[in-house]
Amino acid sequence: MNYKYFSQDGQTFTVKENHTMKYFIIAMGMLIAILCSINNINAPGKTIGIILGLIMVLIGVLRLGSKVSLDTEQKIVTNKTGMIFPEKKYNFKDFDGFWVNKQTMGFTLIAQGFMNFVTDRGNKQVALSAYFFTARPFQKMSDELMEIMGVTQN
Repeated sequence: MNYKYFSQDGQTFTVKENHTMKYFIIAMGMLIAILCSINNINAPGKTIGIILGLIMVLIGVLRLGSKVSLDTEQKIVTNKTGMIFPEKKYNFKDFDGFWVNKQTMGFTLIAQGFMNFVTDRGNKQVALSAYFFTARPFQKMSDELMEIMGVTQN
């Protein structure tokens, strides 16, 4: 079956990446660093602005290596949050639901979709994707996720 939000490789389904937020963070970091370096502001403020901008760029670049995949044969969700961070694995049986976090100011600014797992280490959230100005894609994404995992919705 074809999925809009997941790509399939054998028994493994990987979330199709939406890099918009990561590119936005990189662009904003570069903009801050450039503006601080060319403006005539005092030396400490200039240095702090450049460092802040470069940190934002670094965070964005490191997040580009993130990946969430579901292995339907082993019933495991693998979450890799960035290039330098280790993978974390969660069992399908620990899955506790799907939720959306929306930040609004009269309209939706950004919406993020998460899978929630209840493990012996407590509640763990796995970020699936983020969208600007809408939360609509998450209903279809959660439907596809439930179908892939073989979970019935209540």
